[in-house]
Amino acid sequence: MLPGHTKFWPDSYFGLLKKHYRRQDHIDNMADLVKCVCKCGQDVECVPQLYQNWQYYEWNVFLGQWFQPLSAFGHSHTFEFDREHPGVMEIRVMSSVTNSTKIDMLRPGVKVQVPGSSVAIPNPPTDGEIHFLLPEAEDACADNDPTFTFKNVIRALRPMVQWKSLGVELEISAAKIKEIDNNNRGQVAECKHDMVQFWLDSDSSSSWRKLIDALISNDQSVLAEEIKNTYCQIPQGEYATISDLKGAYCNLRPAEGDFPPVPTFSFTNLALIKDTTETKKSAFFYETIQGSVDDVIETKVTVTYEDLFRSMTSKNRILLLEGRPGCGKTTLTRKISKDWGEGEILRFRKYLFLIPLRQFYATPITGLSNILQYFDMSDFEVNIKGNAGEGVCFIFDGLDEYSQKYAKQGRSWFEKLLRGEVLTSSMIMVTSRPNASVELKESAHIRGEVLGFLKEQIDEYIDKSYSNNLSKASEVKAYLHNHHNIQHMCYVPLHLVMIIFIYDSCQDQRAPLPKTETDVYSLFTVMSLVRYYTKIGKDIVLSDLQSIPSPESAIFLSISKVAYNTTAASKTSLSLLDINSEFSVSDIANLGFIVVDRKIGFTGGEPILSFVHLTNQEFLAAYYTSTLSSDEQLKAIREHIDQSHMPVVLKFFCGITKLQNLDHWTAIIDNALIDEHGKKMVILNELHYVFESQNGQRCSELFSKAGGKLIIKNETLSLLDYCVIGYCLESARDTVKNITLQCQLTAEGLCIIAQKLTRFVESVKELDIYDDLCDEDKVLALMELFQKFPNVESLNLRGCFKEEEWDWTFLGDLLMEAPHLQTLNLAQNNLGPNGMEILCDAHSFSNLKELILMGCFKEEQWDRTLLGDLLMESRQLQTLCLAGNNLGPNGMRALCTASSSLSNITELK
Repeated sequence: MLPGHTKFWPDSYFGLLKKHYRRQDHIDNMADLVKCVCKCGQDVECVPQLYQNWQYYEWNVFLGQWFQPLSAFGHSHTFEFDREHPGVMEIRVMSSVTNSTKIDMLRPGVKVQVPGSSVAIPNPPTDGEIHFLLPEAEDACADNDPTFTFKNVIRALRPMVQWKSLGVELEISAAKIKEIDNNNRGQVAECKHDMVQFWLDSDSSSSWRKLIDALISNDQSVLAEEIKNTYCQIPQGEYATISDLKGAYCNLRPAEGDFPPVPTFSFTNLALIKDTTETKKSAFFYETIQGSVDDVIETKVTVTYEDLFRSMTSKNRILLLEGRPGCGKTTLTRKISKDWGEGEILRFRKYLFLIPLRQFYATPITGLSNILQYFDMSDFEVNIKGNAGEGVCFIFDGLDEYSQKYAKQGRSWFEKLLRGEVLTSSMIMVTSRPNASVELKESAHIRGEVLGFLKEQIDEYIDKSYSNNLSKASEVKAYLHNHHNIQHMCYVPLHLVMIIFIYDSCQDQRAPLPKTETDVYSLFTVMSLVRYYTKIGKDIVLSDLQSIPSPESAIFLSISKVAYNTTAASKTSLSLLDINSEFSVSDIANLGFIVVDRKIGFTGGEPILSFVHLTNQEFLAAYYTSTLSSDEQLKAIREHIDQSHMPVVLKFFCGITKLQNLDHWTAIIDNALIDEHGKKMVILNELHYVFESQNGQRCSELFSKAGGKLIIKNETLSLLDYCVIGYCLESARDTVKNITLQCQLTAEGLCIIAQKLTRFVESVKELDIYDDLCDEDKVLALMELFQKFPNVESLNLRGCFKEEEWDWTFLGDLLMEAPHLQTLNLAQNNLGPNGMEILCDAHSFSNLKELILMGCFKEEQWDRTLLGDLLMESRQLQTLCLAGNNLGPNGMRALCTASSSLSNITELK
């Protein structure tokens, strides 16, 4: 419908009719249709108007005599016809778009005679000829309602006691309510009398409808229904009110679009977390870390959907919800809005405004008027400001999609709103990727994270998806268990939907299943194009993105170029000016990768375009890069490799090109292999690049350039990270020499690395681990991994075991697996008597040249003679560090006794 088009009361009932119609098991004849119409009205009686001599047409057959089937204009909303060109339709995405496409609708050979100017145009109907479909509509058109009087309002409100909260809903100021209460000394009947009188005198828009809306917002639905039935039948016009807002939100789907198909039960599979003082060592913390720049690396604990809102009060009214792309932030905001519309939550909030911030990409939010104009509710600005936003809830979805040039324009009104400096009684919720919400974290009263799915919910989702085929559900779970990197993707709900869709398609076509994230997005992109061809009636088989036929291949390349330019500019939304192409917006949107965002059901406006998902945008940007010449690819790598928003694009580029070009790989690793001290080493990002390419040769070259050093430092590792590390160690088994894991490890992760190593990695000579290993499962996993490195000469376990009552038996087992050990660093561990006994019994230390036991024996009560026994077995020892220990006289005697056997000692601390 064109912006500005007038709508009337009966229009809203067509929506109810369609909703009721879809729920019918069958409608076989006109009688069934009449029954459906009669039952669709919720608060009024819908009267079907039957006409004599009606005739049934099967439109496909009837219109098919002259017109040919049309398709591929589902994203267009403006259709123009010209009497001078019969049969030709001109379509645009929106009325404000200049680009258009003309389509000839007539079948070949069909001719249409253009009527002359003498054709009679019927006169408009007179007032007496107008039929109203609803009996009450004629009364509703009257200028005044004679039943709306002070006397009737007082009579209607007689059962109600909570007059103060009703006064707030009627937008009476808190000061006036207090004045009325004081003047009448709290007497309910007198207070209610003065409040109603004041409302009728001061509010020119007072009406039964406004009173009923206020009662509903005040949890007085029974009284509202009684007033409605007694005094009026309120029309549901299209001018914006509480009822219109709630009605629009009630019809919200979990997500925009229909591909990939999102089941309705995905609405509930979301987990929220908030900050607590809980330690980061919890299993829940590790489960919610996915190795992404958008991870929230802070303490967290689960919180229910309901409890999150209970925690919001007048003092805690600003909520920041963070989460990775695709984890369900937008889905959550739509659920909140839908639940408010249905009266499930936030009942004390009269208005709820869901604002997708990408809609304000081209125009900044400079004041409340911008927001209210978006909903066609400008008339409410004075009242909302006058009450400091009391009773209003703002939901700003996608702070990271709001143009940064506006967000950084000093102390703007929008920034003041988010900081709680204006409309100080309103409730504010903001969703954002963590890397775009740094400043807001300081002013948010409550912080949470939308986690997407947890491990149990992934299994639950799969079971629900294959509820009629449990064996298929088991197959999918087994596939994910064997591909930890694909399983890692499933924590993002959108990815899980995509992977299940891809799994089914691959099984039907007997095609290989994806092994990497690049494979997933490549297959999904191909399937999206196949879906497009199916919709337009073409039977085309695509094996890969290089086999796209014309003209779609050119359109797809144009879309990919837009994705590249948009990503390089760190944008997630774009306007029509950003699309500089010979193809129209409708051509581009029809392929399904770019969507035209519109408001949720209130008005039209200048369209804002965006890609269906940020990662999809990044994949298309990488694809476009892969189509450039070798020199242009090299230039793009060097230009963007240091930019924080481009690592995902670079990862996809490596996956698409398989790193066949050595110059490209050299440009990537030469930039990354230098640390702050000027030493070369391999870090985690480079491992992800080579893993995505599945090019083992490049992995070996990577470690060769870094001198065989792998250093994972200050990272919180995800299952994907462990999978990547294992793959790369397996691929570079002959070049890896030094492994340093200075990060928080998990038993599951260490097992994954060990599983990926199908053979011994004999080149590893040095293993350094910096983590708290006082966990039995973690130690067992470490021992399993250690067995894969039979030639380790240096083992560093500094500060890994600080607990006093730790069982050191494992240490003996570990040392038995290291016959070539020359350096052992156990500094800052609480060895105690048990640890020393194990050290003495476990190994002859015939090859040990360096032993570091700094700060291991601080207690006074321990047998120092064990130290002498240990040193007597270490005749090749050259360096001994005992600093920070309480040796005492006995310890010194033991040291002196053993000194005769330590002829090779060159350094003693």
